[in-house]
Amino acid sequence: MGNAQSLYWKINSVLPENKGQSSWGFEKANPFTDDKDREQFVHACVTVITNNGHINLQKYTFRLLFARREDDRLVARIVAELDGIIRAKIEPDADGKDQAEAFNALRRDVETKLEKILRAVPSEGDFEGVVAGPSQRGPMGRGGSCGGGGGPLSGGGPFGRGKPIPSMDFPPSYEGEDVKLLKN
Repeated sequence: MGNAQSLYWKINSVLPENKGQSSWGFEKANPFTDDKDREQFVHACVTVITNNGHINLQKYTFRLLFARREDDRLVARIVAELDGIIRAKIEPDADGKDQAEAFNALRRDVETKLEKILRAVPSEGDFEGVVAGPSQRGPMGRGGSCGGGGGPLSGGGPFGRGKPIPSMDFPPSYEGEDVKLLKN
């Protein structure tokens, strides 16, 4: 929990405020509907950039970077860097003609990736098919792992499917010789 809270504040500090900052190009509309919308976006960023908690980015610094593509359009990225080296990022395929449009493309991308992560998490009552490892859906075959082979949502990678968690048929016994010796 502490890890997620710290990441929340780190990402929160790099995002535009909801005050229509003219230098960002949000003169007519704020980047977020309200403060709760902004808060939801920060939580979504934490979930996406950490691949639902599978990547520890506690010691990293976060930045919101805008880069110009060859066609003179801007792309917005949230990056995590350590010792000046970018180690993780959220990067949309879409871009924009200005910072406001590029940021809105980033928002749509984060929301889409969050939806994919949330679909892979089992729903209540769907736990019978859950195995150790990344979140998966039950025996219906929906979803897959969130492991990171080709990116945070590629559906493969080093996490694999995991091994089933062994079930205990009965609790450990408190009747053994060792227990009786302790009672004396």
